[in-house]
Amino acid sequence: MMLLNSWREVVFSVGSNDPGNWFAATFCGQCLYFVVTSWNFESLSWIVCFDVKTESLRKIQFPSVPVEARGNLVVLNGCIHLCVSYTINKENYRNLWRMDGDG
Repeated sequence: MMLLNSWREVVFSVGSNDPGNWFAATFCGQCLYFVVTSWNFESLSWIVCFDVKTESLRKIQFPSVPVEARGNLVVLNGCIHLCVSYTINKENYRNLWRMDGDG
């Protein structure tokens, strides 16, 4: 049996003039988390959290990292972690940040 019309669009806005580049979602708890980078790469990245039960959206600021830092989200022990990498003066850095609470 084929289900027709089983998709519903959820429309939301992050309230920015720069919609950015959205990367693959990471699911934790009842939320989808996305890393978003500015299209012009001149501003810091941020994390968008979408609560799938309430269909509400919020922006979460990146930790204090250099502007050129890029990150990926992973779930470890039931918590969202941000793995960040960047280069300063030809030296590579890697950091792991854990989000405590709701961001």
